[in-house]
This record gives sequence, C-alpha cells and structure tokens, in this order.
Amino acid sequence: MKNKLLVLAILSLFSIIFAGCSGDNEKTAANQEKHSVEKATKSEKPEDNSSATTEAEKVDTTAAESKITEQTFEKITFNMPESYQQLEIGDQGMPAVVYMIDANVGNSFNIVAEKLPDGMSLDQYIQAATAQTGFDYISNQNYTEGELNWNEAVSINPKSMQKMSQRTFILDGAAYVFTYAAVPDAFDKKYAEFVDLTKSVKVN
Repeated sequence: MKNKLLVLAILSLFSIIFAGCSGDNEKTAANQEKHSVEKATKSEKPEDNSSATTEAEKVDTTAAESKITEQTFEKITFNMPESYQQLEIGDQGMPAVVYMIDANVGNSFNIVAEKLPDGMSLDQYIQAATAQTGFDYISNQNYTEGELNWNEAVSINPKSMQKMSQRTFILDGAAYVFTYAAVPDAFDKKYAEFVDLTKSVKVN
C-alpha cells in the first residue's frame, strides 16, 4: 500500500519542474519579442513578405502538431501528437514516461504504471491516493472507455498552482495513471488532445 503515495508525489514533482520551465521560457519569449519590436521600429523598409512567411510558419507548425504517432508503454499502446517531446527522468522505481507538450506554457503529459497489492480495486486505489495528495479536487468520476474502466480526477495543485487531469485504469494488477498538467489559463488548450490520447489506449 505504501507505493500508492509515490505515484502522485512523482506527478506533483513533475508539475513543479514544468512550472519552472514555463517561467523561464516566458521570460525568454518576452525578451525576444521586445528585441523584435525594437528592430522593426528601427527598420525604414520592412519586408513586404513578412506576413506571408509568418503564415507559412503557422501552417508548418500546425501540420507537425497534427501528425499522430503510436506509442507503446508496458502492456498498452496509445496515439499522441508527434510534436510531444519525451524527457529523460531517470529511474523512478516504477515504469514511467514524461512528455513536454509545449515548453512555452509548460504543459506536460506523463504515464506511470504502479504495481498494486493483490485485489485492490480502482475505487480503493483512487480513494487512498486522492485522500493524501493535498490537492484541491474539482471533480472525481468513473467512466468506461472501450474495454477499460477508468477514473478521472481533476484537481489544482496548490503548491505549483497547476491544474491536472489524472486518468487511471487498472490492468493485470497495475494502476496506469495518465496525467495532463498545465497552469489553469492554459489547461484547456491541450486538454482535448489528452482526452483523445486516453481514448486511443489499447491493451497489447
């Protein structure tokens, strides 16, 4: 039973790390924007094709984000945008994978697979885990998607001030926990992608 706390502790740590990354990237972006404005002001003859270049870049970015790739994790496969960047996290004591979705806002996605005590149900796991996180829960509900019974718990982490959706199911005695985290203002931007990702989960 003691391992059940480790999952959410790891997820909380990831959220704090990404919040820090977001802050650094926002400062960098702000400095770059200021430099660009100053440069444009000094220029007497701005290039006529600047707007066209910007539109082309937007099309390329959108195309990259829309490309979907199949991933394998332990006993499951799932589909996700190819633009997600996998991060190196070292040994976490259990199978885990972390992806940065958008470094500019620091939103992230990760999965862990935690071995459970024999006979532990999804409801028992969720009740035990959520009772000790210290998060402020907005919703907590069970649902069925295909052959899997899931739980989704949406919460605010008061320490990192990130909003999180954690979707969990149990397979062969292990809890598979999918977490999407972002600052509240940016949460909705990629939440639909996270929903589609979890809907695509298939057992190998």
